[in-house]
Amino acid sequence: VRLTDDCIGDGARKVVQDLRDGQVALLENLRFHAAEKDNDIDFARELGGSCAAYVNDAFGAAHRAHASVSALPRLMEERAAGFLMQRELDEALSHAFDTMPPATLELELTHVFAALTQCYANERRLGRVFIKELLFTDGERRAESAAWTFDLVKRIAGLVRNAQRRGELDPSIEPMDAAQQVFSTHYFGLVTWLGGTIPSSCLLYTSPS
Repeated sequence: VRLTDDCIGDGARKVVQDLRDGQVALLENLRFHAAEKDNDIDFARELGGSCAAYVNDAFGAAHRAHASVSALPRLMEERAAGFLMQRELDEALSHAFDTMPPATLELELTHVFAALTQCYANERRLGRVFIKELLFTDGERRAESAAWTFDLVKRIAGLVRNAQRRGELDPSIEPMDAAQQVFSTHYFGLVTWLGGTIPSSCLLYTSPS
């Protein structure tokens, strides 16, 4: 691991350029520069001067309008969210299903999708992570993304089956078909919300009908 005296400038740039295979450069704290919190585009451009790709795995900071989080990725052609981002969504969903209160299917679905919405409703970038980085990944992560989506749909189908046993839904309804429709409805709502057409509160309601 190579350390730099600053996060920008000739010194930091040389350390990065001199890296050999297997080496990592750790830049000095970005917040020593006021331009970081100011979301300064010129500061972001200098940060990205030696970068070929951008990966944000800091889930707790992804909402900040700072140069390294907001301005910099907009300048990069290759950008992605890291595995921690996906794990946060996984844990949020697992917690939602594990803490499911006895309720109607409608309230159960609201409980589940509220967990997702809490991850990104206050910051659109996290919504885009859900859409772009999880649902439309390429290459090696495509199978992983498909498995994540299928697991969620299967869990929703389980809720549909329970509702059928309680007499809430017609037993002739195919649970997986209903679950896919529910997921598609939430996905469409998320895309529409990102476009500014509906408020985030609309993402919480998903009707199986």
